[in-house]
Amino acid sequence: MMEAAFDGIVALDERGTVRSMNAEAAALFGYAPDEVIGRDFGMLTPECDRSFRDCLVPGAPSVRRRIDGLRKNGSIFPMELGVSEVVCDGERLFVGLIRDLSRRLRFEQGVHELQANRLDLIENMTAGLAHELKQPLAAISAYLNFARRHLKEQNPSVEKIAEMLDSADAQNLPRFGNHGQSSTVYRPRRDSEIQAKFERRHSNRL
Repeated sequence: MMEAAFDGIVALDERGTVRSMNAEAAALFGYAPDEVIGRDFGMLTPECDRSFRDCLVPGAPSVRRRIDGLRKNGSIFPMELGVSEVVCDGERLFVGLIRDLSRRLRFEQGVHELQANRLDLIENMTAGLAHELKQPLAAISAYLNFARRHLKEQNPSVEKIAEMLDSADAQNLPRFGNHGQSSTVYRPRRDSEIQAKFERRHSNRL
């Protein structure tokens, strides 16, 4: 059964000595099985991570934890170790199921980076949209404010107010391309500029 498994499997005694190991587990660490069997499982983990010993407690429930593995070439990789206690021929053993997490963690990191890039893109588009909308909306507000003030005059000109409303309506909102960039550039106008424009236009008509 151990040799037919796709995951690495090791059998340890209470001292942490490797009693058996399948080929998948041996290949995962870069050893031949006979190089590991009979030796302490600690040879397969970095010096700073010997937390696997906490799993070798008689009577404890099955546990699964994330630890670092140490290959024969000295490289360290993330792995998941699940340990269950069994009794075989009257001897207490701990069977460890080992899975290399390197590929899964790389995938998760890639997904995280993709999400971060999408958030950056949305943030940039939002900032660009806010900037581009501010200018035409400011012009619309200025035209409407000037029209409102003109309505309060004693003899408001309907033609003048209609022209101001048409000018406000003519403020097209920007169109954005694939990268959140507007194809139209607006120059914001102050109320005084708009008022002066209409006054000049109507003075020329008189």
